[in-house]
Amino acid sequence: MEPAAPALRDAYRMIIDVLRRNGGHPEIAQYLEEALREAGVEVRGQRLYSEAEGERSGPRGVVPFMHGVRTLLQGMRQAIVARQVATDAEVDALVAGLTAARTVSYRTFFARLNVEAIARVP
Repeated sequence: MEPAAPALRDAYRMIIDVLRRNGGHPEIAQYLEEALREAGVEVRGQRLYSEAEGERSGPRGVVPFMHGVRTLLQGMRQAIVARQVATDAEVDALVAGLTAARTVSYRTFFARLNVEAIARVP
């Protein structure tokens, strides 16, 4: 995303940090099959697929994305504060930063890699 959006970067860091502090593994896809087997699940298959949105100029392509991140951040507020990742005031400042960032024109390309496992419980 160009220009860089520090509020977006900081929101992601905050979200990932609270996931880790809650025992989550944001990078689980790297060892998903192993984790599922350790949990006693029989893995039948895995696939990797990608979703991407091409370059768009202006805020119209970024606004829904920024709104989604802002909504996620607000929904995680209680966990963020409880896990001492940030204070309420810091979350408020970041939400305000994401709101302001929605008005900037960006050149963007968003891509997500997804890992899907097909498994059964024996």
